[in-house]
Amino acid sequence: MKKLLLFLLVQISVFAYELRECYIQDPIKHEENRQLLQEIIEEELDTSPEDPATYLSERINEIGVQLVQNGFHPDAYAVPEIDEYSVVSFDTFTLWEGKKHSIPLTFFLYIWPTEQFALRYHPESPENWFYASCIHSHPIPCAFTVLKGALTQSNYEAIDKKAKTARMIDKRTLIVGEGEVDDTKGMFIHRMINQGNVPCLSLHAYGELTAKEVSKQTVDFQAEHIYECEEA
Repeated sequence: MKKLLLFLLVQISVFAYELRECYIQDPIKHEENRQLLQEIIEEELDTSPEDPATYLSERINEIGVQLVQNGFHPDAYAVPEIDEYSVVSFDTFTLWEGKKHSIPLTFFLYIWPTEQFALRYHPESPENWFYASCIHSHPIPCAFTVLKGALTQSNYEAIDKKAKTARMIDKRTLIVGEGEVDDTKGMFIHRMINQGNVPCLSLHAYGELTAKEVSKQTVDFQAEHIYECEEA
């Protein structure tokens, strides 16, 4: 999911440090997580919702809680060690694609290192903010929920849509079982960062059939959806 990651990260032309990404440390447990999510989604679809993609997106908090309560393995994932020659980045991994059911929705697992950990080295460097998302809106519907730890979401309003500038209007820390849904019908601009004490895991759903199509959407339209913060 490198293309999706690049959309959510800030683009930097000159990079002086090694970029170390969060990773899957136990592939077997990761696969068990994939299977568990598939079983939960299959049960959700047994209700025969009229619009499955919207239904699953709107129930992402409930789906996340079911994952946590039914054997989800958070220890399948890890944050890399860093030093004075490196910076850390969050990463994403595909958990479920809707193509088999003709449902335009794909689920991803996100791993977020803590801000405190990320800033152990190079706290003032403009190259050290790959541990958080950039300020962005979405080209396709998106929903997410927290599975472990806490994720701070800053919300913005657009100041100049053409210049892609925005100002922060509020901030909220989301814990396990909490999240947001963006159906793209309104203006939804946000940034996500882990300001907690432990690595955060979150479940995200994007409105395309496959991970490849999600990546294509985010890369093709990234210039229209990445914003700069204008200080008040």
